[in-house]
Parts: sequence; structure tokens; C-alpha cells
Amino acid sequence: MSNNNLIDLHLIEQLLKSDFENYKIAAATGISEETIQALRSGKRKIESLKLDYAERLSNFAYQNIEVISKERQSMNYWIAKLLKSGIGDKEIAAKAGVSRTTLYALRSGKRQIKELHFPTAKRLTKFAQKHIR
Repeated sequence: MSNNNLIDLHLIEQLLKSDFENYKIAAATGISEETIQALRSGKRKIESLKLDYAERLSNFAYQNIEVISKERQSMNYWIAKLLKSGIGDKEIAAKAGVSRTTLYALRSGKRQIKELHFPTAKRLTKFAQKHIR
């Protein structure tokens, strides 16, 4: 079944943080949407996947790595720009729906942009694109 027989947990994590919709991943891998959602929400750990599932997700991610990388790079760019913009955490938190604790952790260096969960990164990116030019 595998194209490359390699399992890359980091790449699976990036896939799960990406903008690929659950149904697209499910259709391409044969893994249920419920399982994909459980992985994305943290109810199920990537490390506990069956080897076959991990292999399927890795293969899908490898096939789509360019899309995943470009999307994440764009999000990281906009979030970095937002953090340097001078817009206060209170305003960002209120309008983007992100906790001030998260923003403080990013600004203080206790957390890196690349570590953000996809939904949080997406909200911050949308806010940045709307409020910064």
C-alpha cells in the first residue's frame, strides 16, 4: 500500500494542523473522519496510531508537503507581522478569539509560532490579514 514505507510523525502533525479538510484526508487515506478529528482535537495521540494508519497519513502528507509547507509559512509570516504591529493583546484576543495567555507566550518567546494549533494560527492569520497592510 505504501509509496515509501516511511512514517514521519512530525509531517503527520503538520498535516493535522493544515487546512486540509477532514473529509479530504479521509477520502484519500481510508481513515475515518472521526479518527482524523480525534487526532486534530488531541483526543487521540498520533503516537498511538496503528502503523497502517500512520503510514497512510505519512504518504498523504508527503504527497501534499508543498501545499502544507506553503500554507504554514504564510500563516507564520502573518502572525509574526501581527506580533510586531503594535496592536495590543487585548484587542487581538477580543477580535481574533485567542487567549491573552497565548499571545503573551508568543511575545515572550515561551512559545513559538510554529507550535500553535492550526485553528488558533488560522484565527490570528485572518485577523492579521484584515488589520495589517
